[in-house]
Amino acid sequence: MVIHELVWFFKKAAPEEDVGVSGALLEYEKAVIHCEDAATLRGAVGAGLANYNDAVVMLAAKKLGLPLVTFDARMAKRAKAYGVSVLRRLTSVAKARAKSL
Repeated sequence: MVIHELVWFFKKAAPEEDVGVSGALLEYEKAVIHCEDAATLRGAVGAGLANYNDAVVMLAAKKLGLPLVTFDARMAKRAKAYGVSVLRRLTSVAKARAKSL
């Protein structure tokens, strides 16, 4: 999981929890922390600042050889353009959950 995405999510979804949850994840012994390198950040800047956040996430996934999990269809489409595989199962779960609400 990209820490930035987690922080951004909690900032909007549960602002009172964002620091606690993010901090707990950073301290969790099984969490593997990978910081972006200069090449990833340069690539993200090259994608344009309007897409910078998504580009950092996608380029980090590509560098690590990991798939992307996202509920954002636009980001999934961009990830595929970057050559990043996208796990679709969560999208199916999210759609089923939305229908049941």
